[in-house]
Amino acid sequence: MSEEVEEFYGSAEYWKPRSKPMSINVVESNATYLKIEVDGETHTLFNMLVSELRSDKDVVFVAYKLEHPLKDKVIFVLQTKSKNPMDLLKEALKRIREKLREFRKSIEKAVEQPPKNPYFVPEKEWEDYVKENF
Repeated sequence: MSEEVEEFYGSAEYWKPRSKPMSINVVESNATYLKIEVDGETHTLFNMLVSELRSDKDVVFVAYKLEHPLKDKVIFVLQTKSKNPMDLLKEALKRIREKLREFRKSIEKAVEQPPKNPYFVPEKEWEDYVKENF
């Protein structure tokens, strides 16, 4: 781990990025209900997923819970009016993927452009700053 990263995140012995492969177990499933247990994930994916599914008019109930803050294990539940919950889940994941692609393109475009001068910084000071840093 580089000194810069270690300075920001702390010692590597205390902070480790997730590297555990995700495993999914279907606990219960029928035509309008899905309950799964996902090991290897936390709020990162499921917060986006629940938010996306809540915008679907066929969703009756959607939620997830983290079994324990120190464990990467989530219980996810989806109840629909009539559509297959697995189909809705796949559609929501496609929409999330597309939103993330758009976000990445926006970030890449923003990074290509030089930063804009904030209104409170004098023009000459800003020009000097940009010359030195970009």
